[in-house]
This record gives sequence, C-alpha cells and structure tokens, in this order.
Amino acid sequence: MKLLDAKPAPFVQLILCDKCGGEKQHQEPGFEEFVCIDHHCGYTTVEDDGKHIQVDLCYACFKEMLGPYWRVKYNWITAIEPNPSKLKT
Repeated sequence: MKLLDAKPAPFVQLILCDKCGGEKQHQEPGFEEFVCIDHHCGYTTVEDDGKHIQVDLCYACFKEMLGPYWRVKYNWITAIEPNPSKLKT
C-alpha cells in the first residue's frame, strides 16, 4: 500500500519581459503567452562557448523580434474548429 502526501512545488509567481519590462502575475491573462528561452550554448559556439543563456519575452516583444522569421507548421485552433463551408446542411 502507498500513502501519498502532497508537497508544495515551486512555481513562477511573476514573470517580467526582458525587453519591455512588462510583467504578468501567475493568474493574469497573458501569463502563459510569455516565451521563455533557456539555452545551453555548445562547445563550438564562437563567442558564447559553454554559456547558459536565458531570456523571457512577452508575446508582443517575441512577435516583434522574431515574427518575420516564424514558420508556422500547425495551427491547433483551426484544427479543432469546424469549417462551416465543409458542414453539410
């Protein structure tokens, strides 16, 4: 028999955009839209060899900075919404 107990786990309460300084609390709308990059540079990286780089960006700054380079492979919203033109009446 196993007796389970719950331990509090750490979580992000507040996130700040490293570009514009905007912030969102954990329960606020838009909190989930922040993009957090956590990257370990490889040992063949010219200037940042072995560095650990982190950046947190709000969606607006992320889209402004990287939007022109996006490659959208799949849109899950349109995949679950019915297409009215394909519905039989």
